Amino acid sequence: MGCAVAAVWAMTCAAADQTVPDSLRACAAIKADRERYACYDREMARLVPGAAVATAGVAAVAPPAAAAPVLTPEQRFGLSPAQADAKISEVSASGSLESLEAKVSGIRDISNGRVLIDLDNGQVWRQVDTDVTVRLKAGDAVSIKRGVLGSYWLSSNDRGWRVKRLK
Repeated sequence: MGCAVAAVWAMTCAAADQTVPDSLRACAAIKADRERYACYDREMARLVPGAAVATAGVAAVAPPAAAAPVLTPEQRFGLSPAQADAKISEVSASGSLESLEAKVSGIRDISNGRVLIDLDNGQVWRQVDTDVTVRLKAGDAVSIKRGVLGSYWLSSNDRGWRVKRLK
């Protein structure tokens, strides 16, 4: 019985060996990651015309039609890379926003005098500073802009607060 299994395994390996093109075998022999990946990308593009493959270590520009959803710049605005990765499997290569406009759909008090700000686009932002009172109500128009060192500034009616995106 053991010999029969070994024979089937050997035939499977031999068949798999014959289906791998020599051009891809040559890529596998390259030691440096960047060059090896570039070789694979180049050869896959040649072997499978129209395939969306990465080039020179950069994510593919045109995902296939059945690919996972991609976040728009507005949906991605304020998310850390880990948060964006948790939402989707592919991050869009399109441009990023420096600010966004939305309307407040709700305000919720949380601990330490802070509030959660629900926006009409589905995003949720948390007040960072505890020494200021956020005076917003549902329907207020807000603008959120990038600050320094990854911070964000929410403003409305000539007042502003530091915020962090939660959702």
